[in-house]
Amino acid sequence: MDLAALLAEVDRLRRLPFPARRGHRGTVVSGPGFHLAALAVSEDLHDPHGADPGRAAHAEDDFRAWCQALVELLSARWGEPETLDLYPFLERRTAGGPTAGASPEGRPPPPLDELCGFVPEVYGWRVGDRWTAVGVGQGERGLPLQLVVATADRAVYEQAVAPGPGPTGPRVTDPRTAGPRMSDPSVSDPSVSEPSVSDPSVSEPSVTDPSLTDPRVIGPRDAGARGA
Repeated sequence: MDLAALLAEVDRLRRLPFPARRGHRGTVVSGPGFHLAALAVSEDLHDPHGADPGRAAHAEDDFRAWCQALVELLSARWGEPETLDLYPFLERRTAGGPTAGASPEGRPPPPLDELCGFVPEVYGWRVGDRWTAVGVGQGERGLPLQLVVATADRAVYEQAVAPGPGPTGPRVTDPRTAGPRMSDPSVSDPSVSEPSVSDPSVSEPSVTDPSLTDPRVIGPRDAGARGA
């Protein structure tokens, strides 16, 4: 995996103005106040006959290692990330209940409304007037894994994660009190800030480049079943 290319795409999206209308180009979905992009997409992981039971687990390990490496590089720039659990947004979106920053129909604001459908949690930073986050997701078991990046209007994000009534509000982990993040021995030292450094021990599965609008790749999951 080319970490320099991943960082370049993160930087490009952070500089890219938000459009007035929703649309997509390639693997990037954009709209008022947000961009959401797939940095990498695995091959289809369906294995109905059990011919290769370790293939999906191996691909997931690789994608989480790549995400961790990207988190370490971004942390060298911006400090430790916040960890945002997206499941409360999925529950509220599915139930149609009210949530801070939601639309009148109860949906969270984009890109949280789409992220919560296939990504369990993201690692994010509030820098300048934007919130930027990365994570790994999967629509449902057997569908391709995705390493995603989202960038959004910081004010809208902060309204969406503001504490609300009841115990089911969004859970944002303060990096000052959080425990260790996901770790993987194959990931390079977090003190390394050179974006071109990658770990040769991390093997790369077949990566495709479908549009985020491909229903096999991105789509809401039910609140009763979490993704990858």
